[in-house]
Amino acid sequence: MLSRIHQFDPKRIYNSYKDEIDKAVHDVLSQGSYIGGEFVKSFEEELASYLSENNEYTVISCANGTDALELAFRAANLKPGDEILMPSHNYVSAVEMAVNMGLVPIWVDTAPDAFTIEYRASELVRYLSSKTKALVAVNMYGMSAQWQELRNFCTQYGLILIEDNAQGLGGQLRVDNQLRKLGTFGDISTMSFFPTKPLGCMGDGGAICCRKDSPYADRLRRLHIHGQEVKYQFVEPGRNSRLDALQAAILRVKLRHLSETLGEQARVAKSYSDALAIVDSRCLTLPTNGIDLSKSYPSWHLYTIRVKRDLRDKLRAFLSDQKIDAGVYYPVPMHQVECYSSISSSHSCVCKRSDELSEEILSLPCYAFMEEEEVARVVAAVIEFFYN
Repeated sequence: MLSRIHQFDPKRIYNSYKDEIDKAVHDVLSQGSYIGGEFVKSFEEELASYLSENNEYTVISCANGTDALELAFRAANLKPGDEILMPSHNYVSAVEMAVNMGLVPIWVDTAPDAFTIEYRASELVRYLSSKTKALVAVNMYGMSAQWQELRNFCTQYGLILIEDNAQGLGGQLRVDNQLRKLGTFGDISTMSFFPTKPLGCMGDGGAICCRKDSPYADRLRRLHIHGQEVKYQFVEPGRNSRLDALQAAILRVKLRHLSETLGEQARVAKSYSDALAIVDSRCLTLPTNGIDLSKSYPSWHLYTIRVKRDLRDKLRAFLSDQKIDAGVYYPVPMHQVECYSSISSSHSCVCKRSDELSEEILSLPCYAFMEEEEVARVVAAVIEFFYN
């Protein structure tokens, strides 16, 4: 009897490093300090070192990736009525936090043949107004956005660039012949440690990253702990958004092994790309289409294919019958969500490419320590669907 192949299986990472994780949890429980403290501080420092060996960045942990976005918007001093460019093809977190703060989302379509936001200045400039203050770009599915072009655009028009790196941690991009980690391209970058993310805890968690010498670092540190610089010295209204010590200890273990786990996911992705290249590209488009893999190294948070729209749901149902889970991230573009579309500005993009993606995308199982026979089952099922 076939076992089900899940979309994600975080237990496999736990089982691979069980002794280390169990010891880390025991150390926290034995030490008796469960909020903040040395485990959280050490994790922040180690993640900052992972992102850049030159000690240029600081990491501020928080309760989750959604809080990280809110803290980023607040640290950037965005005010009610300010407009913020953001991708329509995205999860709800960015627009949710923007709207809760009174900001106005300006929907931007995906770039041609990509999952990430439009980056061409000739297109982006059409959505600017005197109220536009920031741009949010996402390393969607672990694929890098076009950061050099986005940086040039934001510099030219005086916009704050916010990098949503919830899905891209561990990915890299070569810029000016220098390889840089995703999470170091925004004026402020945010991360999520939701259990299925590239670096996932066993609960929830998030973080914000910026250069140590940026104007945002000190403010971010106080905003996430009630607006205080030291205990009981409240500088401004903040909020309570902290990573607990248990999750920090678990994340420290997983961070030590992140290169291995991401390598495992890259192995699965390569197997899919190599095997599925035989399928007619008019029916199935691989995620590597149009990507220069000598310059861009995805985290492979998701392996997302595009399937001819009248076939996508049929393929998903066929895979489910074969006990293979495949997900749709994200089925409804944000500009189509009524509670947010009614708030957005009239000069938002029509987002036709985002609409097309919502009907074509399908993410195959892709996670660390996925067995070769499981990968082969997925490949065989996809090929069988298209050729039988």
